[in-house]
Amino acid sequence: AIGSSGYKGSTADESGSWDELAEKNARIRWLIRQWAAFGMLGGIIGEPKVGKSAFALHAFVRPVITGCSWFTGLPGPDPGYAVWCDTERRVAVNLSRAVAWELPVEKILTPFKDVRQSIDLGDVSHIDRIRSVVSRYKAKLVIVDSFRGSHGLDENNSQIAIVLQALAGVCEE
Repeated sequence: AIGSSGYKGSTADESGSWDELAEKNARIRWLIRQWAAFGMLGGIIGEPKVGKSAFALHAFVRPVITGCSWFTGLPGPDPGYAVWCDTERRVAVNLSRAVAWELPVEKILTPFKDVRQSIDLGDVSHIDRIRSVVSRYKAKLVIVDSFRGSHGLDENNSQIAIVLQALAGVCEE
């Protein structure tokens, strides 16, 4: 046993350190320095109807599609595409916001031609469709609005990891 007088170390006993993590962390590509990384999941959490969708559209999507500065004041990225995955059948509300804010709505993509089609992250074909659109347009950002509406699982159950892992896979790719 580890710690006993007869213990002889092996590669199975090796562990990592935060020093190694810091080394890997230095290689992270940031969308917004120290706020949002490329290839990783993030979330906006808040009470219902407090403006999470509007915040996501204005603070994240707007700079990605226009190149304007981030909400932090940092310079924005080169303009590109964002993918908006609606799960609450509120695309009309968010479209009216985008138009009112004079955003180039042709840069906000949806996974399906019928923009009213809800996304189900528990459906492999929907994950594949998101992956396809992100790959084709080299989208810098995917918004799932809202995560709660994107699956039929109990969020207090470990099965939710299946949905998160599928979405994380799209991010990593």
